[in-house]
Amino acid sequence: MVGERPTIADFSLIGYLFFPVEETAYDLDRTHPHIAAWRSRMARQPGWRHPYEMLPGTVIEPRHPHLS
Repeated sequence: MVGERPTIADFSLIGYLFFPVEETAYDLDRTHPHIAAWRSRMARQPGWRHPYEMLPGTVIEPRHPHLS
């Protein structure tokens, strides 16, 4: 995010980088602190909803539940 407002680049990436560790087995928050900070800034934007909330009625089972 450049400045205080998200750009088209932010919107195009956020859906791909907000998967939980128990689904991907890859902990971005631990391994990439700058990406974690960016995700946090994006989540604080007005009107933010987690990508899974955009799929009403869809339950996504974790692929790696032992990592949660």
